[in-house]
Amino acid sequence: MNSRIDYERLIMTGVLIVALILWGGIIAESVGLYPNGTTVAASVLGAFIVVFSAAVIALSYLTGRTGEEPNG
Repeated sequence: MNSRIDYERLIMTGVLIVALILWGGIIAESVGLYPNGTTVAASVLGAFIVVFSAAVIALSYLTGRTGEEPNG
């Protein structure tokens, strides 16, 4: 049981780190390369949030974490 919890924590930590790196990269790129393209940055950031939330939902579905612990 401990190995499964550590494995899920490792996956979620990796996803969070990648998300933060991508988010920071998108913001830095929008500030540096597109000073007037705030709509482009907002659309890219919105699409990233949608994809990230869909990935989290798919990951929780694939790992079987529905909020209820199995009986045995």
